[in-house]
Amino acid sequence: MIRALDHVNIRVRDLKSTLRFYEEALGMFSTPPPGMGEDAGEAWIHDASGRPVLHVGTPSLEVNTGVEAHDTHGNGAIHHVAFDCADYEITLERLRVFGVAARCNDIPAIGLRQIFVRDPNEVLIELNFR
Repeated sequence: MIRALDHVNIRVRDLKSTLRFYEEALGMFSTPPPGMGEDAGEAWIHDASGRPVLHVGTPSLEVNTGVEAHDTHGNGAIHHVAFDCADYEITLERLRVFGVAARCNDIPAIGLRQIFVRDPNEVLIELNFR
């Protein structure tokens, strides 16, 4: 039985710009994976509750899973990653200051405001505000 999505793994070309995007534009924070240092070449990106929701790293550091690594560009079969968010106006301003192109969508019938952005790896990120 699946209880919840644990995290999404994204292989990246440029770890530094990826971390900067998620930290500065989206207000998340990152840590090295457990038992690894700052120079690990990968990181966990955490949500506001401290839960690690994204695992990012370069393909050369592919985890020994026996599963073939894929390209680091675009989403492949995954269309987007969505986050439940707070502070719509603050988030929109952070994205503007960071220079991130954003597309907004409002669905008043269900009380939902959305912001869509792409991270430095062209992964589509959906930010949902209820």
